[in-house]
Amino acid sequence: MTRYPSTMFSATDLAFNPLRFLRPILFLLALGICVQMAPAPAAASPTPQQFVDELANKAFAVLRDETLEDRERFQKFRSLLREGVDLKRVGRFVLGKYWRRATEQQRSEYESLFGDYVIASYASRLSEYAHSTVTVKGVVSNSGKEHIVTTLVRPPKAIEPIRVDWRVRNSGQGLKIIDIMIEGISMAISQRSEFASVIQSNGGDMTVLLDRLRGVAATIRPADKVSASN
Repeated sequence: MTRYPSTMFSATDLAFNPLRFLRPILFLLALGICVQMAPAPAAASPTPQQFVDELANKAFAVLRDETLEDRERFQKFRSLLREGVDLKRVGRFVLGKYWRRATEQQRSEYESLFGDYVIASYASRLSEYAHSTVTVKGVVSNSGKEHIVTTLVRPPKAIEPIRVDWRVRNSGQGLKIIDIMIEGISMAISQRSEFASVIQSNGGDMTVLLDRLRGVAATIRPADKVSASN
């Protein structure tokens, strides 16, 4: 039986490759940068470009805050995920066909664990990118509900910036980020492939994936929440 590291990386992912290393980091940023911005009146809603630009800059400001302990930073990202991301939409897409096959109990636990899994898997690496800059280059809109905002992200000491396309959707409760494409590669689709591989390699048993998510999420969860999810 194939063994998977607790963060779901394959052996290929573990080999040094700057772009592969940046993908999960930017994936977390995309989910986590929907930051502590109070809901604005409808008439004052930001444009998609403003939304991405403002939130990215606020997110990097959180990363630069050296007064925060890791657990405090995790808590902030957890709040940002829940406030600024269509987390149910993203999580269900990532699980794919296995969402339909899951029991109600499995679905409930999965939704509870998904956000914390993302944070616990990737947040510890973000400090290296705290001084990155984001430049918005343009936006393409589709029927007024979905927008692709193109940016260039330049990490510290990088020779060339990385193209990051942010998929933003008007959910009826304001703009939400639902995916990003890094150099044309969808992070939601990549995560979906990883989860499907884990389940398929264990005979289609979703409990194996839940065990993995539970173990990773436990590294940032208070003890009482860990106990409650078991």
